[in-house]
Amino acid sequence: MKLTRKHLGAWIVLCGVGIGAVLAMGWASGSLNFGAAAGPSAKQKAAVLYDFPVSRGTLPRSLIIEYDAAKDRTQMKLALAGVTPAASQFKAGPLTLTFESQFKGKVRSTEVGELSVECVVTGVCGVAGALAPSSPPAEFTADGVVYKARPPVKGVSPYRSKAKSDGVHETLVFRVMTRDLVAMVKAREVSATLGGVSAKLNAAQIEDLREFAARINPNL
Repeated sequence: MKLTRKHLGAWIVLCGVGIGAVLAMGWASGSLNFGAAAGPSAKQKAAVLYDFPVSRGTLPRSLIIEYDAAKDRTQMKLALAGVTPAASQFKAGPLTLTFESQFKGKVRSTEVGELSVECVVTGVCGVAGALAPSSPPAEFTADGVVYKARPPVKGVSPYRSKAKSDGVHETLVFRVMTRDLVAMVKAREVSATLGGVSAKLNAAQIEDLREFAARINPNL
């Protein structure tokens, strides 16, 4: 049979009606899920079950929690100021270690655990390169156990240095796995190697870091 324009038009209409009916049935039943967000990964589910420390119930001055309504995100930031480096050729002054955790919404999901947190180290040094990273960019030692940090973004330098009148201002950024952080804060002694600088946290700083780790717990 010869296919005329009239037959072709009728065929297109029928196909359109059929596809429309299938889509309508799918939408009505909820079986069509184009572009739906994937659920939490196995690692994220496992991170919910970490052995988090117990919160002491009070927020230390060094820990700030803020909710951004425009982005619908909550940021938890801990700033450990006055971390004193060991004597070195870099003549580094007191450092500030800032740990940052973020999650969507006002309350953490009890199904999605946070896999890592960001840490930013800043300080003024007498010589450039004090915080210049190697591999790994930083390490923490807690009661003799070493925990290695990792770069924040693959292929992007986590280190910045700028000479000013009062010295060389340096910044190093890295990420710490949540499971390592949870283990670290249970220790009595915690020290860090940050680029080329070594420093030790005091008891108060460890206690504040422990509270930060406790509040990452989705089941808090």
